[in-house]
Amino acid sequence: MLNSSLLIVLSLWIILNFLLTVFEELSFKNSLYRAEFKLNSKILVGNIAIKSAFKLLGVALMFTPLIYFKPYQWFSLKGVGWFLLCFLLTDFFYFFKHYINHKVKFFWNQHQVHHSSRLFSLSTGYRTSWVESLYSFLFYSPLVLVGFSPVYVFSSFLLITSYVHLLHTKKVLKVGWLNVIFQSPEEHQIHHSAAPMHLDKNFGGVFNIWDKFFSPYTKLG
Repeated sequence: MLNSSLLIVLSLWIILNFLLTVFEELSFKNSLYRAEFKLNSKILVGNIAIKSAFKLLGVALMFTPLIYFKPYQWFSLKGVGWFLLCFLLTDFFYFFKHYINHKVKFFWNQHQVHHSSRLFSLSTGYRTSWVESLYSFLFYSPLVLVGFSPVYVFSSFLLITSYVHLLHTKKVLKVGWLNVIFQSPEEHQIHHSAAPMHLDKNFGGVFNIWDKFFSPYTKLG
């Protein structure tokens, strides 16, 4: 029941995410924004086509650890409470992966595609390297090995990356008191900034607490 509900929520969330992106991008009158939107959209279509070819491989690589190590798992972690914990831990591993993407040359060579956009807007979130999808499972497999359902991990990952996509908006920058623990668009804009004082800052996904504890964090203002 929980797995079915998650799939429905994810589908609605992804559709809403896409519609918000198109709405924002089409509201810009500047021709440069329009050109970037067209390019980012082409990259999105290309990513969908290429990633589809690797989808079965990616699923197999994520599920295989659970199947292979299931007899050795300490726990079978199922239920709403465990899903919430899985979401929190997946967000931490997202932060860790993002940090490694910036610090290790091989990973940066792939991730820099995302930072190559001349402008910062929602469609920037579509500018990603398809190669990243081939090794992303490495960072999230420990959660499967511990005992979390692969569906929980996939769902958490998709929810987090969809939230991060929305952080690329230029329409809303501040989130008020929620910014105590949640990443804001302004913080993510700092992450994309080329200013020397902003380089390699704010790697978090949904939560900014990981940056506050483990890496350089740049506050608002």
